[in-house]
Amino acid sequence: MRICCAFTSTIKYESEEDYVRHHEIEVKCYGEEVMQDFIVAKFSVDQIMYWNAINDDVSIFEICDCDSDGMHQLNVILSNGKDEFREDLEIETHVEHIMFMHKVVFHPEIDKYKQVIIDAVFNLFGRTSLAVTWDETTGLSTKQLAELGFKKVVSSYLIYRESAYRTPFEEMDHEEMDLDFLPTEEHEEWVMKEWEKEPS
Repeated sequence: MRICCAFTSTIKYESEEDYVRHHEIEVKCYGEEVMQDFIVAKFSVDQIMYWNAINDDVSIFEICDCDSDGMHQLNVILSNGKDEFREDLEIETHVEHIMFMHKVVFHPEIDKYKQVIIDAVFNLFGRTSLAVTWDETTGLSTKQLAELGFKKVVSSYLIYRESAYRTPFEEMDHEEMDLDFLPTEEHEEWVMKEWEKEPS
């Protein structure tokens, strides 16, 4: 399995919107023909350049408020509309960016790989991040999310984890993960069809 990511980033931050990178991420597997791969999962993840904004004295609230309703809610829940995280969340590690996963499609035949893949996607740009998503977005159970280190924000549907803390999945080798899966064109077609159905 391979993670493929495409995004656009500005060379210099000039406005609030420049502090958010919108990532469209695909998980691909090779089929029976080694040079032919197919999409088996797809994600939308917004990366907030949190530390850059703090250093540039740019309001995190303004960044999120300019982006979308979902990002606005995220900031209100995590920070009460301020730049610092709420003390009761007990975020102790250094956070350089926030990874907000808000759209996910997995082909049903790779359900057993969900935790490994989600873990890898959230760590795609390093471990100095705060991973956040809504509790139903990933399709994982409460137990599975807890195994990935997620905690629920009280009185909300938002869950978060400090990616600096390692998960059991990072200690597993390729054989333990059993990531060998042979997709077909039909698998990719199903994922893309479901992707178009899902709201952003």
